[in-house]
This record gives sequence, C-alpha cells and structure tokens, in this order.
Amino acid sequence: MELIVIDILPGRDVVEDLINLAQSRQAGITVLSGFGLVSDVTILLPETGATGFPIEGPSNMVFLRGTYINPNIDQTSSSSMSIASSNSYFSISVSRGNQGHIFGGIVQGKIIAAGVVKITAALIKKPDFHKLGNIDGIHHET
Repeated sequence: MELIVIDILPGRDVVEDLINLAQSRQAGITVLSGFGLVSDVTILLPETGATGFPIEGPSNMVFLRGTYINPNIDQTSSSSMSIASSNSYFSISVSRGNQGHIFGGIVQGKIIAAGVVKITAALIKKPDFHKLGNIDGIHHET
C-alpha cells in the first residue's frame, strides 16, 4: 500500500482522474479524504433512492471517500472477485452558499473540479480478495 496526495486541476473530472491514475499504476485506489471547489456533481440520495440529483454550479466539497478496484490487477483467480455492476463506489458531501446546507450521497456521474481539489488516497498494488458467508449465524471465509 502506498499513501499519496493528489491535486486534481480545475476542469478535470475527479473520479475519472482517480481511476485513470489507478489504472496507470496497475493498482486499486481508496480515497481517504478529499476537499476543494467542485461543480456539476450528480448524486444518488441514499435516504430517498432518488437518482440523478444534480448539484450545479460551484460547491465546496467537504468530504469524498471511495474505492476503485482495478480489474486488471494480477489475481490468483479471476473468480475470486465479484462486483455486481461496477468496480467503483464513491460518496461525496458538498456545501452550498452561506446557509451551511450540506448535501451528500453516492456519486452517480462526474465531479468536475472548479478549483484545485486535494485528495489523500492509498494505492493498493496486490489486494487479497476474500468472500465471506453467513451460514447458521457463523461467519465462514471461503
């Protein structure tokens, strides 16, 4: 595991740049924190299940966390990893205006950097994949 700090430049898609970095380094990436000025964020609101809630215009990103699992990392068995629909999951919180309103949810589209966005992340070169099950109230690793 390698801890890194990343600057995403204005006009760039934050998530796309993070995934491209992970792919170029043949690694997975886990975002530990992120902050900066962003625009044009689309989120899924977990409490309502509403899809595609857009937050347009500049917003202050106060929280970003997430993981991208690179499917191209050498693995012992390709069947050891099962991801339903995607290799990534990111959640974000942004604040708008002086009222202190904070919106958050699961990233469902782009996050465009409106200023320099700072990210602290971990690159994971050779992850171990485990499948856990629950049989009769006992957890078993397979």
